[in-house]
Amino acid sequence: MSFTISSSGVDRVGPGIDAGTHSDSFGGPTMKTRVCSVAALFLLFLLVSGPGISAESEDHPLAAFEPLIGGEWTLGDGYQVLEWGVGKRSVIARSYQRDPGGPRLVSEGIWFFHPGKDAVVGYFTAVDMGIALFEYRTVAGKDGLESEIVTWDEQGRASRYLERWTLQGEDSYLWQLMTTGEDGPTPVSEGTFTRRAPADAGMEAREP
Repeated sequence: MSFTISSSGVDRVGPGIDAGTHSDSFGGPTMKTRVCSVAALFLLFLLVSGPGISAESEDHPLAAFEPLIGGEWTLGDGYQVLEWGVGKRSVIARSYQRDPGGPRLVSEGIWFFHPGKDAVVGYFTAVDMGIALFEYRTVAGKDGLESEIVTWDEQGRASRYLERWTLQGEDSYLWQLMTTGEDGPTPVSEGTFTRRAPADAGMEAREP
């Protein structure tokens, strides 16, 4: 079903309906079409413009990401860029490696609230890491984020990790990666990311 706007009003165009058929009498085919079309558009407007929760609100499921949006989060020769998705219903993240030829995109993915799982989940793909897919289940931790991660290699083998991002001010956070086991988390790697002003936020990055 599609809608077109003509000089004589809003016409609905679809199977079995001729948008060129006109009748000015009330109840004629064109008048009925206009009434139905306007009603459908009004209903659509109500559905997409209903009240929502601001991302700045503590009740927003992605509120914990707010301090991380913007800039380039840098560690060593790599950096991350986080930005809001459409309607602040998701967070899009990309990771880059700085090479002599310029920044190279090495990972990208998205976090969003999954209503069926009642949880914030994330899915990421990467190159040159030996991992085909990263699956995240993320919650707001103490001063940051905490994620349970399942990684899948090209052969379909899974590994499980715990990841923490702990804010240390407006422009830095401590990143910690741990394996999980019966004896509790075991540290694998950590480092401190610092935020700097974006240099086009990776827009000129080369594809792998």
